[in-house]
Amino acid sequence: MLNLIVLIPIAAAVLILLGAPGRRTALGAAAIQAVVALICLLTYDKAGEPLKALPLYQEAYEKSGAMFGWDSAETLKRTSNLAIAYSATGDPKKALPLFQHTLEKRQSVLGPDKPETLKSMNNLAFVYLELKEYEKSLEQFKALLAARRRIDEKDPQIAGLESQIEMIEKQARESTLIGNNGSHGPGQTQK
Repeated sequence: MLNLIVLIPIAAAVLILLGAPGRRTALGAAAIQAVVALICLLTYDKAGEPLKALPLYQEAYEKSGAMFGWDSAETLKRTSNLAIAYSATGDPKKALPLFQHTLEKRQSVLGPDKPETLKSMNNLAFVYLELKEYEKSLEQFKALLAARRRIDEKDPQIAGLESQIEMIEKQARESTLIGNNGSHGPGQTQK
């Protein structure tokens, strides 16, 4: 974790450098505002205050989309960051369409086996899990496992993915044992 005591002097030095005579006109006020917003975002994020960081993630996403286009690599990073922020603040329903969009665009532009695409698959799988959509989560994790195996059969993440898939399959089975009202069927006990 980045130490805030270290971050603040670094942020001050960056602002001084950007505000130095001759730099301000070259970079413009928008660039200085962007740096200030980034510093605030990092500070809130590292301090474990995702609700305070969320508006900054939203602003970064909107500005990136307007500046670079909504399907650019830069904006897709901001889209993913915003989705992660929504998930961190307990709002996976808002995160879901952002993760879906990011994965769709990265698959079509970058291809299925690029690191950014694999991260998007992982993020989408976890948000489905968070929403208790076990079948969709399993589908994503299995696709991610297949991609990892295609890339490198000795990938150290393969064992972790296999364990994750087993755990989700178990959760899915257990969730079918419990009815909508939380009661168990005849002869079934809660584990």
